[in-house]
Amino acid sequence: MDTWQNFLVIFCGLGLVQSLFLSTILILKDKLNLNALFYSGILLLGLALRLAKSFFVFVPQRYPHPHWGVVAGGAGLWLIGPAFYLYTLHSLNPQRKSKLLYVVHFIPSVVILITGITDYVYYVGIAQSFIYFIISIQMGIPVGARKVPNHFRVLAICVGVILLCFTLQAIKGGIEAYTVGTGVAIATLYVVNYFMVKDSDFFASLTRKPKEIDRSLASQISADLDEVFLKKRIYRNKGLTIAEVAAQVKHPAYLISQSINQQHGIRFNEFVNKFRVQEAMEKLKHGNDKVESIAKDVGFSSTTSLYDAFKKETNLTPQGYRNQFVTS
Repeated sequence: MDTWQNFLVIFCGLGLVQSLFLSTILILKDKLNLNALFYSGILLLGLALRLAKSFFVFVPQRYPHPHWGVVAGGAGLWLIGPAFYLYTLHSLNPQRKSKLLYVVHFIPSVVILITGITDYVYYVGIAQSFIYFIISIQMGIPVGARKVPNHFRVLAICVGVILLCFTLQAIKGGIEAYTVGTGVAIATLYVVNYFMVKDSDFFASLTRKPKEIDRSLASQISADLDEVFLKKRIYRNKGLTIAEVAAQVKHPAYLISQSINQQHGIRFNEFVNKFRVQEAMEKLKHGNDKVESIAKDVGFSSTTSLYDAFKKETNLTPQGYRNQFVTS
């Protein structure tokens, strides 16, 4: 066996052992609360399983490349995207309650493990992972006063690099591309492991809940928000930002965001849209204006935005809601 192959086997093996150990700690530390800590552990497990398949490629030929290694690698690949997506959901909003329905995201990975299928698993798995990854990155774009946790940035960059390595291996083919892809991916995995061990706040930042605002202050902020939303109808301003609201109510934007989350369990944009939908409902019920006109009047940037928010709030389309009040 060549020296470089020896090095890759040892390099990969140590990285995988570290990752499996850390993923186990993360999952156990979560205590089945299914929060960001748990999903970061599943993410690390998925990365380790996928790279384990690459590890076996470089093991000496006298130890045959096991089929179960290929299956485990495919199952791990299908874990990466969903785990990163669910980690993002809970990392950006620690107060979010996990739902049992989330396990649906991991069904393909379980099916791969049970059936042992490998045909097209890697190609489709890479595409699936990128779809989840792009959605997660879009959710992680800072909005208003919302701050993005440092650990999210680090993991996002590392997961992105590793997915690009997998793509290189799939597109280019050949031992050279496979070797380069594996080497970079494992090196990136070392970065993730190092970050988790070095960052003493990593585990705490994933599990702790934001300190609640004092009740009297929260009540004052709520009253001031009612003033500008119910009386001044500031929500009609298209593209309304939390900074504009902060300027009106004379409270810091971060306190407004935290107060809304604490009292309503939603984000600022959802809070604004609730008022817009309420007025839209009144206009649909008592008027004959076109939906496009109503969307513009209540502050939505487009008719599509109104439809999306309206369906989320009422489980009906605007026209479907209006039809309830049309007498034949």
